[in-house]
Amino acid sequence: MNNIYIFGDTHGTHEIDKIFLVDEYEKDDFIIVCGDFGVLWKDEISPAESRIMNEISKLPCTLLFVDGNHENFNRLKKLKSVQKFGGVAGEYIKDKCYHLRRGEIYTLAGKNTFVMGGALSIDKRFRTPNVSWWADEAISDDELRRGVSNLKAFEKDIDLVITHTCPQSFLNFVARFISISHKQQDANPQKLQTLLEVLLDKMGGSKGSGFSRLVDTLKGQDKCVEWFFGHWHADFDFELPYIKAHCVYDLVHKIDKNGKRISAALSATTPSLYVGFEC
Repeated sequence: MNNIYIFGDTHGTHEIDKIFLVDEYEKDDFIIVCGDFGVLWKDEISPAESRIMNEISKLPCTLLFVDGNHENFNRLKKLKSVQKFGGVAGEYIKDKCYHLRRGEIYTLAGKNTFVMGGALSIDKRFRTPNVSWWADEAISDDELRRGVSNLKAFEKDIDLVITHTCPQSFLNFVARFISISHKQQDANPQKLQTLLEVLLDKMGGSKGSGFSRLVDTLKGQDKCVEWFFGHWHADFDFELPYIKAHCVYDLVHKIDKNGKRISAALSATTPSLYVGFEC
């Protein structure tokens, strides 16, 4: 088992460079971007995308991403579907870069990882459909059902969850760190809340009892899931019962071979960055 490095939104050429600042990647490591990957933006590969693809190809490890709300979903849907890491993924660069599909469960560096991309673009009225905004940004009912079904059928514990936005019950915590009023009309957190409750039920909560009751019935258990999300362009952590939540943007989180999580700031002048803080 090797390391997992988790990054927030990269927005294509705007912030993709941060994943290249780390100089300690090993062959069997995984890099995961929590949505708004944004590299596949134009309908055809642009010179800028080609340059990024070349840099990705030089990485010694595998780069993975969930989709956010700023993606060209027409491009993502055209990626070849392949069996990879125990689930179905979209192949962007063979053996190097893959789109983690909504509702899938993968095994990455020994961690059973559930993923669900998607969120609301609050600026979509300023964007052009199928040019700079795509309706597929929203989690569909079919994707939600597939996620619920996969979680219920999976016989092992879930260790990690990677999403773009976060469940509804996280929002009160998010609001302690940043203003969220401009994103309150997003229906996707409620769909993620459904998945969170299925996950807690899977961990031993009472079926159909609601979120508070699910939490109460889990008291005394040692199980804990690490949940990483982007979207909010901020870095903060908080804990709920049985969930350790991490909003990721400027920091990078490393889960090492022993399962210890370390987060640290990135710096172009100090790429060996894990003099950060343990969590």
